[in-house]
Amino acid sequence: MLFMADCEGANFKGANLSGTSLGDSNFKNACLEDSIMCGATLDHANVSGATLIRADMSGATLQGATIMAADMEGAILTRANLQKASFISTNLGEADLSEANFKKYQF
Repeated sequence: MLFMADCEGANFKGANLSGTSLGDSNFKNACLEDSIMCGATLDHANVSGATLIRADMSGATLQGATIMAADMEGAILTRANLQKASFISTNLGEADLSEANFKKYQF
């Protein structure tokens, strides 16, 4: 379990981080491509500049997370909690956002 981890620039390509607690962590410029983060908690995390291409984040919680200039092409965010998350200049092309909670989000 990680909590408040500094993972700036880390390579988690293909990693399985399902169910982990990553709140307040720094994933700036990290590679999370093809990773599995089902049910993970990333509340208030900094995901700026990260690569999340095809990442499976089904049921993940990203409340208050900052997601700026990230590439989330084809990411799966089914049933994700995105309350108060900020998606700024982020590529969400082909992303699956079905049943995601966007209450008070910022795009």
